[in-house]
Amino acid sequence: MRPVDVAHLGVRTSHIDYENRVVARATLTGHIDGVAAVVFRPDGTVLATVCRDRTARLWDVRSPYTPRPLGILEGHTDWIRGVAFSPDGIALATTSGDKAVRLWDVRSPNRPQQLAALKGHSAWVWGVAFSPDGTTLATAGGDNIVRLWRAAEGG
Repeated sequence: MRPVDVAHLGVRTSHIDYENRVVARATLTGHIDGVAAVVFRPDGTVLATVCRDRTARLWDVRSPYTPRPLGILEGHTDWIRGVAFSPDGIALATTSGDKAVRLWDVRSPNRPQQLAALKGHSAWVWGVAFSPDGTTLATAGGDNIVRLWRAAEGG
């Protein structure tokens, strides 16, 4: 099969060779149950993972062949389902079956600090996203509600 030209789609590479296989660079271990979601910090240097073990973990992925663990975020009382970095990479939001959204200061990924626990959903909180300017946090819950929060100072 020939490489396909995708330059007109805005893809950074001019060709994708579909004959080449995607190969795993590394395996990150540490969670003790199923991993539910992953997200890169906007600068690409840190990966956040969330899990059924009620923890979020931060990983240094500057060298994708040799990632290393950084901080562990604990505080949720049910498994974590969603995760999002703020556009500036300073804050991380996690959502959980405990009906809470937690905001974390991750400027020092080795020592993340909880900023706030946002409550308002009456069921599991599934998804989370920051607005492009970082001022609003959107959460999606099993209560059939999407909530918008002021992201600065915990809402």
